[in-house]
Amino acid sequence: MIQKQPLVVFTLHDERLSVSRMRFNLRKGYSVADMMEAVDNISLPLSSICKGAFTRQSVTISYRNDAAGLPDAGSDCTKVAIFVFTTDIEGEYAEIEVPAIKDEYIVSTGDTAGLEVDITHPSVIAFVDALTSGVWVSLFGYDIFELVGTVIGQRSA
Repeated sequence: MIQKQPLVVFTLHDERLSVSRMRFNLRKGYSVADMMEAVDNISLPLSSICKGAFTRQSVTISYRNDAAGLPDAGSDCTKVAIFVFTTDIEGEYAEIEVPAIKDEYIVSTGDTAGLEVDITHPSVIAFVDALTSGVWVSLFGYDIFELVGTVIGQRSA
């Protein structure tokens, strides 16, 4: 029997009520309390860098936290920030997409204006720190280590 890492899904919607989901895996072996704490610890940094309204977070063990909220004006789930991390497997990278990224976290000047996330912003640093805390793994179960780059992209609705 193959045992998979617990899957965490964050659901959010934008101003047009388009829905988007982000999926993360937790490392195996954590208690339910530790899993919930990990979800809580990444929720705030994650929500602080998104314009969309988080409507649900869930763990495959049926933990759900439905939250009522309105999205920020101008939010767009098709506009994503893609964070690329090294993993414990040489040559393999983890890509984490954050939909409805807030404009204030996108580089606004220079050659990368509009193309990358401002990784020096305290809210972005908090998100990256939470994601690389040793609790989260990629969808393939690889440990997530160090941020190597970001890019702003579009996702189909």
